[in-house]
Amino acid sequence: MLDTAVPTDNLYKFIAIAGLLIYVASGLLPDLHIEAINSELYRIKAQQYELDDPCYTQNSDIADADWESPEWTNDRIGREKYVAGFCSIEKQLKAWIAMTPGIKDKENWFDDKIVRRKTMADKGFTDEQYNKWLKTLSLEEFQRMMKPKIERAKSLLPKVYQQRLATERAWELIDRRDRYKTMSWVGLAIGSIGVAAGFGAWYTKVQRPQDQLLLADIAARTASKESK
Repeated sequence: MLDTAVPTDNLYKFIAIAGLLIYVASGLLPDLHIEAINSELYRIKAQQYELDDPCYTQNSDIADADWESPEWTNDRIGREKYVAGFCSIEKQLKAWIAMTPGIKDKENWFDDKIVRRKTMADKGFTDEQYNKWLKTLSLEEFQRMMKPKIERAKSLLPKVYQQRLATERAWELIDRRDRYKTMSWVGLAIGSIGVAAGFGAWYTKVQRPQDQLLLADIAARTASKESK
């Protein structure tokens, strides 16, 4: 009589089904989070476009400096430099806001090469004319010239602050999105291995022995009939 005992298939079915569930979950759940993150990144980008404005940098005229849009980089050193640049701009803007222009400020302002070159171009001055004009420029006139720039600094400070916060938030979301992508790939790999291992073990340890037993039984029956 043939021994028809074969290993149980419950364990292999469990491994295969668990692997299949992990595979499906890894393909769907991270994508839902990634989609939500992309939506928030889109909102932040739109907010940054609304905040986009000429921004004061050192040795530049507040009204005419160019604003550089934040780079959403994965480079840690680049991020640190960018945040440091934001903080430096905020510090300079606060100094402008707190400033009451005096004689020393006047000298420092017009000694700046960029300011000198721009003023000469705007007024069509030669070096001699520029120096003569500077000597006749009163402190009151200088303070009137600086007033719109100080007001400009007041309007820019909250925008720069919001840009920094928005950029830091975007970097945080990008890092989280990358983690979800990694989790998805790892889950898909584990799920695939589980499905392959479960079904492979089920076939080699359960189905194939059953097939062999069936063929052996058929052969035995055939031989028995022929012997009769």
